[in-house]
Amino acid sequence: MSAYSVRTASLADDPGILALLGAPQPSTGLTLGFERAPSYFLSAQVSHEQPDIVVATLRNGHDDVVGVFNIGRRQVFVNGHREPVAYGSDMRLAPAHQGGRMLLYFNRLLRERLGAAGWYQSVILSENQRSQGTFAQGGRAGLPVYHLHGKVITSTLTACHLPATGTHEVRAATSADVPAMNAFVEQMAAHYQFLPAYDFAGVLRGEPYFRGLAISDFQLVYRGGELVALGGLWRQKTFKQTRVLAYRPVLALLRPFYNLWARWRGGLQLPQAGGLLDYVMAHSPLCAPDDLPAFAALLQALWKALQASGGQALCLSLADNDPRREVLRHCRQHVITGCHFLASYQDEALPVLEPSRTSYFECGRL
Repeated sequence: MSAYSVRTASLADDPGILALLGAPQPSTGLTLGFERAPSYFLSAQVSHEQPDIVVATLRNGHDDVVGVFNIGRRQVFVNGHREPVAYGSDMRLAPAHQGGRMLLYFNRLLRERLGAAGWYQSVILSENQRSQGTFAQGGRAGLPVYHLHGKVITSTLTACHLPATGTHEVRAATSADVPAMNAFVEQMAAHYQFLPAYDFAGVLRGEPYFRGLAISDFQLVYRGGELVALGGLWRQKTFKQTRVLAYRPVLALLRPFYNLWARWRGGLQLPQAGGLLDYVMAHSPLCAPDDLPAFAALLQALWKALQASGGQALCLSLADNDPRREVLRHCRQHVITGCHFLASYQDEALPVLEPSRTSYFECGRL
């Protein structure tokens, strides 16, 4: 009998999942904890419309959680058509169990969930060489084959000095704007691949997928009376946090001086050890990919709204070939790169994607 039980997660597993996800993760000069307090199940309802959370526990009488994976689904546009597409995320294996057979047991259940003709999206950080080596090498040990579908660049903006963008009218959204916002998403599906099929009425209804958002968090950009861009500020601290657990001695010594510099030049303040990093996600920063003036006007509006609320940093994710990345040259930013994969057990299961569309990534749902 296997030492592991691999099964669908229940609420009783929540403390074990939180402990696994919040385990210390070394980074440059500091140690971080990526937390999902007060409940992983709440955050999973944000990353996926239909979460499908799998855990591995030890058959030791205590049911200790030593692995977790979410292969839930969300409605996105594929070649302009709505589809419920699976998104693989939040895989964590306890260090003592990373070299065992747990991954094969996860794979067995994943194959059952997807079926032979199924496929899913996944994003792996470029610096995560262990996961890249395990999953992206081509169906080893019966694992799904990962096909690279471009890269995603996540930028944390800490200062923006954008040039004049021409004549645009910018204002905060109201509930009366929801039909126009939904229609705009439909228009943008002609340009973007994997764009979530948003119904912003869900914000008004308080649906879990939009947790942390109010309709007034969104900015609308008009040109000549036409809606040309929209996007929102998404505060996620109530369900997703990044905590600085410890600093290396040199950085701990330099932290007060860095914070003085950051306050003067514009930058993310470093909290005391044990504190949370302060940043806000950009939700659905949308415009036509080649409409750089509209994107600059939107980004400027979001940055002003962020500053007015006392925020320090704004995160957003764009495909590496997204023309709008040109606008970010006018911003001070810290960049993290990830690889976007489409995974399946059979090559013929993958969709044939129209090459003219730009891949879309929602930073707060990666």
